[in-house]
Amino acid sequence: MKRWQKLAMSGATAVAIASAMTLDWEGTVNKAYFDRAGNVWTICAGHTKGVRAGDVATDAQCEAYLEQDQADARGAVKRCIHAPLTESQRAAFIDAVFNLGPSVVCGSTLQAKANSGDVIGACLELTDAKDRRGNSVGWTHAGGERMQGLANRRVDNRNACLGYFR
Repeated sequence: MKRWQKLAMSGATAVAIASAMTLDWEGTVNKAYFDRAGNVWTICAGHTKGVRAGDVATDAQCEAYLEQDQADARGAVKRCIHAPLTESQRAAFIDAVFNLGPSVVCGSTLQAKANSGDVIGACLELTDAKDRRGNSVGWTHAGGERMQGLANRRVDNRNACLGYFR
């Protein structure tokens, strides 16, 4: 069982669940590396702002980056999703924003469904989203290609959102 699942089952806050989910997927790398999927320099647990080749971070810096990046993601969810959410639903959306950016919850079909009261439909958008032509895309593509790692992470997000922890 993953850390985020244990926290969700224990009734933890969205902040704790989302941070665990992010760490489960991102890990922590203290030396900058080039993320080909995102086409961006990355360090620690998926931090990208201002990162350059050769950068090195301490564990304390990595923790601070994660806190700030999670706060930014929480802000997007709070700004764009006005429907009542469970802690696990909020955590799923926070991790999705952390990984994909605010467009997953701001200006998306996911946002429209959640704010119209269809939170279950919003959760399903994490894996079942369609493009304008009706093609299934989910939020699983980077650089124009479907990425299995993103597909797996979206399943985790969807499962947390729907309350499936095992």
